[in-house]
Amino acid sequence: MKALITINSELIYEAFRHFLVKKLRIMEGNVIHVGEVSSCLRKAWYNRKLGDPTLRHLSKTKRVILALGLSTHVVLEEILKELGYKIEEPVEKTVYIDGEKVTITGTPDARNDDVVLEIKTVNTIPEKPYYHHLMQLNTYLWLCDVRRGYIIYI
Repeated sequence: MKALITINSELIYEAFRHFLVKKLRIMEGNVIHVGEVSSCLRKAWYNRKLGDPTLRHLSKTKRVILALGLSTHVVLEEILKELGYKIEEPVEKTVYIDGEKVTITGTPDARNDDVVLEIKTVNTIPEKPYYHHLMQLNTYLWLCDVRRGYIIYI
């Protein structure tokens, strides 16, 4: 009979956290990410003021859920890249708000000259797109100067 190898569960949770930290984009100053302006502004403010860039504040379960969603992106984006899409390429525009220069930046999941694709992993596929997902897609359409976009729910 073979002996089972036991791995400390904390090691697994730390591996998921490390994976997320590697993919994390930290926004500072007058650079605002699409994700910040397309969802809860209070959450964006708290993340900037109190967020932990090491993500140690996330529960173990949240780390796993976010990392699995990110892993799904990695797999689908590789396939889309083979189909000729630009993957996770940053786009940005500078605007003036109350006379102050602000840069809006983002990284659409996939895009080409005609379309922007946003991949979303969810527990249940909604009957209609979530409002903040529509806001995010519309902001990417504006940033990319493209008229057509799709939200892909997984």
